[in-house]
Amino acid sequence: MPLLQQEVQVQGRVYYSDFEWDRLVIGEFDGQGKHLNNRRPGERIADAVMREKERENALRDLGFGVVRWDWPVLEAGGVLDRVAPHLNRAGLL
Repeated sequence: MPLLQQEVQVQGRVYYSDFEWDRLVIGEFDGQGKHLNNRRPGERIADAVMREKERENALRDLGFGVVRWDWPVLEAGGVLDRVAPHLNRAGLL
């Protein structure tokens, strides 16, 4: 079972994962409001997306596998198909 909202410190910044498996794989759910509602004052959506990409790259640089899914994947029941290869590569399956 994944742990939820785990703190990860990267280069003096603190990030929280949506889902985390054994400090090896991070799962991120991209809901519709992620880049719309969590913008900084005056920040464009494109800036928020780039900030998220930088965050993901920093997590990958620490050695985490990062897997993302969104509403269509969730609604189609495809999260396990999306996550399983990452867990398998990490030796967790």
